[in-house]
Amino acid sequence: MRYLVKVTYKAKDNNPNFAGQMHINYFGKYETMMDEYKNNDKSYMDWFKGAYGYARKCDAKRNYHFKFPNDEIYWTKKVEVVEV
Repeated sequence: MRYLVKVTYKAKDNNPNFAGQMHINYFGKYETMMDEYKNNDKSYMDWFKGAYGYARKCDAKRNYHFKFPNDEIYWTKKVEVVEV
């Protein structure tokens, strides 16, 4: 069992290029990101969680996105830890 940080980005109305869009990304150790398009590939997800997944939930909560949950001008973020 491993843990990843799931960040759901929603573009604000003042975002000139992406207004209204939503993106989901997963982050692991060393701020390594897996974007939403690779999430559908099970073999890639298995490799990613083995290579970059956190072994403990408390370690995942020390991720950058928990320390700075809303530091974006054009996006709002929802941050959560997911078990994979």
